[in-house]
Amino acid sequence: MKSSSPAVSVIIPSYNCSDYLKQAINSVIMQSFSDWELIIVDNNSEDNTREIVESYSDLRISFFSVKNEGIIAASRNLGLRLARGEWVAFLDADDLWYENKLDSCLVHASKGYEVVYHPMDLLRSRSKWFFRRQTKTWQVDKPVFKDLLIRGNPIPNSSIFLKRSLLEKIGHIDEEPEIVTAEDFNTWIQVSKFTDQFICHHISLGSYRLHGSNMSSHFDKTVPLAKVIYRHLDSLNKDDRRKANALLAYVRGQNLMAHKNYEKAAHEFSFAIFSVHWGLLVQSFLFLCKCNIFKYFHRQKSNSSTG
Repeated sequence: MKSSSPAVSVIIPSYNCSDYLKQAINSVIMQSFSDWELIIVDNNSEDNTREIVESYSDLRISFFSVKNEGIIAASRNLGLRLARGEWVAFLDADDLWYENKLDSCLVHASKGYEVVYHPMDLLRSRSKWFFRRQTKTWQVDKPVFKDLLIRGNPIPNSSIFLKRSLLEKIGHIDEEPEIVTAEDFNTWIQVSKFTDQFICHHISLGSYRLHGSNMSSHFDKTVPLAKVIYRHLDSLNKDDRRKANALLAYVRGQNLMAHKNYEKAAHEFSFAIFSVHWGLLVQSFLFLCKCNIFKYFHRQKSNSSTG
């Protein structure tokens, strides 16, 4: 029987991820800070996940099974109900941390911050000449609630480190199927109603793995994102609602562009340009130019094939 509570509860949800799970577990075991518990919540995997976990004799590691029906929030919430630490950190089964992750987050916690996050290096199965090497992560401005809604989500899920009491205050993570893929964003928004003490540790403390299972660009993630933002729009003034809608237009434009619908994508980016946030304005303008170039070459190709 475990006698005392650890300082940090680490929660790993898993599903058929045995190819990467061992690296994730090892990255927790190798932490320079050792007062943690690791709760692995498996969605009835059909691979050798259980065998991998049971190969560890570390008493800080525990394993539970759940049938989450495709709602990963259900797995994380089971982990939260079992967690005993004052602090909670999420780690996806295909990601990993660097050895100073927990120590670095605790330094910020000792200064009064209640939510700590950081960039994640991007691991790709195939090397490419041109690709982003880190997640897009920035320091949120205060009030954090407004900043998240008008600038978007800068917090990788596997980077989050926050007080467990905050997650209890919001009733844990929303398990509504309509916001799957955006439930983490909704969680940070909900948490920001209780605290503005968010801090971004600007140096990467882990790696996010890009592979076939999590790179599905054909799934329209703008739908759950829009549902999350619309839930909170009434709390913004008219000007900030316009900015939030500009953010949605920008994300819709990216999705349309990925599907080679350059005409509609250009329309969305044109709307997003009217955002007063410089970062979104510049990115929207660049994507609009890119869309127009693609439209031109697409027409030239169509004309040559019919000529």
